[in-house]
Amino acid sequence: MRCPIPSACTLFVDFDHTLYDSDAFLRGLHRAMAPSVSWRRFHSAFERLTESSGDVPYDPAAHLEHLLRDQLSPEPIGARLAEFVERRSGAFLYDDAKSFLDQMRSHGCRVELLTYSKRDVRLSQLRSADIMASFDAIHIFENSRGEKVDYAIGRSTGDGQHILLDDHPRILQKIEGTHLSGIRIRRKVVKKYIGREPVLPNVSVVENLTEAESTILAMMSQAQHG
Repeated sequence: MRCPIPSACTLFVDFDHTLYDSDAFLRGLHRAMAPSVSWRRFHSAFERLTESSGDVPYDPAAHLEHLLRDQLSPEPIGARLAEFVERRSGAFLYDDAKSFLDQMRSHGCRVELLTYSKRDVRLSQLRSADIMASFDAIHIFENSRGEKVDYAIGRSTGDGQHILLDDHPRILQKIEGTHLSGIRIRRKVVKKYIGREPVLPNVSVVENLTEAESTILAMMSQAQHG
């Protein structure tokens, strides 16, 4: 049943660590594709790759090819990786994600996915999780992590409610002074931010998507009543 809240709302939603357990995906990738490599070596290679790539999104194929280049395999890495991502990666969607997306749309929100990723990988994850139809629009940015927040800010005008739901404090820090409201979902402790989290004075903080839904409905009600 559609909730009778007349306030127009556009919700911009992040993917990694917001809707999707990317750490669990990485562990699943390790078990399925590189069990002969220790987790420590696998994860260290992941960290080096993501830290050195700058604004290039994580490439699982490049990660695996670097680790397994000396190992002979009857199947090309690309084919095995595609099978894993297309058929099995949906299992790493957070349990509360699909119901949250569907609830937000039932409340009258337009829901748009904003994600920084390799396009083919993200689309495969979305298909595997069966949530393509849960969005009104899907935007995949491959050039820069900042593109998604720039897009959200550009779309946010003084008309209606515009909300960005993201886990990354540096992304949310950029919305200060704009028409965009922010909600940070804190699914995990980020080591590099321990003791030096950026100040986000106008951003609400939630621990899960149930809390996010309540916060968004409160924002919509407040906007309705001025």
